Amino acid sequence: MEERKRHKLLWSIVHPICIVGSKIIFNYDAEVYRGKGPYLVMANHNADLDPMLLACSFTEPLYFVASEHILRKGFVSDFLRWGTRIIPRQKGGNASPTVRNIVRNLGEGNNVCIFPEGNRSWDGVTSPITPATGKMARMTGAKLITYRTEGIYFSNPRWSGGSLRRGKASGHVVGVYEPEYLKSLTAGAVQELIETDLHEDAYARQREVRTKFRGRKLAENLETMLFICPNCKAEGYMRSKGNDFYCTSCGARHRYTPEGYFAGSDVIFDTVLDWNIWQNERIKEKCLSAGEEEIFSDTDMLLYKIKTGESTQFISAGELKLFRDRLILPDGSTVPVKELRGMSVLGPQTLFFSTSKENYVVKSTKIRCVIKYLSACKVFDKNLLYGI
Repeated sequence: MEERKRHKLLWSIVHPICIVGSKIIFNYDAEVYRGKGPYLVMANHNADLDPMLLACSFTEPLYFVASEHILRKGFVSDFLRWGTRIIPRQKGGNASPTVRNIVRNLGEGNNVCIFPEGNRSWDGVTSPITPATGKMARMTGAKLITYRTEGIYFSNPRWSGGSLRRGKASGHVVGVYEPEYLKSLTAGAVQELIETDLHEDAYARQREVRTKFRGRKLAENLETMLFICPNCKAEGYMRSKGNDFYCTSCGARHRYTPEGYFAGSDVIFDTVLDWNIWQNERIKEKCLSAGEEEIFSDTDMLLYKIKTGESTQFISAGELKLFRDRLILPDGSTVPVKELRGMSVLGPQTLFFSTSKENYVVKSTKIRCVIKYLSACKVFDKNLLYGI
């Protein structure tokens, strides 16, 4: 069967299945868009299953821009290549090949979906949109559709290790922009339009309509994001069990509620968002005041070298260290901070980063926070492609 016909047939089967599945899993209501392509869909990114949620809303096939690691998964990757087109994106690497692939697919009459934050939100607020997204949308010559999900952050928090909570969520088309209209705007204006349409603040919405997201072990794995105790300022002593999040240094305890808030007598910040804002300021202060001593370090880290879309080569196990001017890898080699081109995290604690010559991944063998390395390196180099 010719590829496009095969993909269209499979989508017609998958579309209703996704609608039913997302309703069961997330209690998700989706607006269905029935317009004709080709179109470029841009959506905010809050859940592992966001592609399934997007599939609920579009009756024509979408080709998703996705991390290239899913093309290194054997049979699963072969099936995906047969059933759809994945437009691969090297996390923490050069985006130019991806952009060319997007433009080519739209030119062939295919519909493309991209999550321009480049990564899932950690704290419920839409992350900064990848630079030059507006320029790309404007130059494709295709219709632009902006799409926003609401309530999904609490259904599947980034830090939760994949656990799901059932509450109430929805997704809808925010804007449909014809190519002629996009051409009449500057690239900067298109960028601003996209950022406005995709912006979501989960806690601001939750304060308006208090929805309970029920599940088991609601706090577990929070330490992959929040690692500094606001009570005693100790780093790396936060632990989680069940619905409890506590510091093993000072004993401060917090209970994570089904509404996504912290409760208890030791609470300083009642939301993950406020705690994370405070923590990022602490990281910034630490980076700016650092001398020659290390800023962060973690033992039992596994270093791999990536051949994009093909293979992963194990290099070494050891300690990862960050200084003001350099990153010391688990094999003892050094990467100057100024040579980093991009950094990102897959899931809660797998760190990707790239130089102009190589792509690496560092995996943690323990539950711990690795996003701190991204936050710190961004302090040193504001041009670093952070989180994509």
